[in-house]
Amino acid sequence: MPTLRDFLANSRKYFVIFCQHFAKVFMSKYISTLLKCKGISEHGAHQLLLDTQSLKTALLDLPSITLTVKRKPPDKYSKLIVREMGRTEMVLKLTMDPVKQIPSFVDQTIKLIPDCDLTEFIKLLDMKGYKKHEQTPFIDCFKSKMSLPMEPSGSGHGADADSHDVSAESSRIKKLEKLIKRL
Repeated sequence: MPTLRDFLANSRKYFVIFCQHFAKVFMSKYISTLLKCKGISEHGAHQLLLDTQSLKTALLDLPSITLTVKRKPPDKYSKLIVREMGRTEMVLKLTMDPVKQIPSFVDQTIKLIPDCDLTEFIKLLDMKGYKKHEQTPFIDCFKSKMSLPMEPSGSGHGADADSHDVSAESSRIKKLEKLIKRL
């Protein structure tokens, strides 16, 4: 990195762009490799969480590595690192937490990873070490919770079918908006 930064000394923006692309590719490979792991123990997940936090710190320092005067990385770069590595940290936190009840685990997953889809949820269960036949109640619960519209507490009783459809559509639109903001 220092050598590349020296070559691009006259145009810092190109070096920052390079760092962004490097970080995107690196984090993508790191996350996909983590999601391929199966049966990670609680201690293993804890160690991976510590390693992930160290990698996050290293990636945040990447644009100014070996400089005597430390510069703050650009906001766009920092947000990218914090968002993507934060998501990885949430996956690892879910992996290391023991499951007491299936519905509470599913609720916690939806809370920590709001845009989690079924494929990612199954990979999370694989990481926790659940066999395919043990995953069925988790998957059924996840599907039922993801198909329910997000309604304020106390509402939804006695509503007609049209208002239920509008509420479900509104919920889907909100999920899409959140997904678009993350991109």
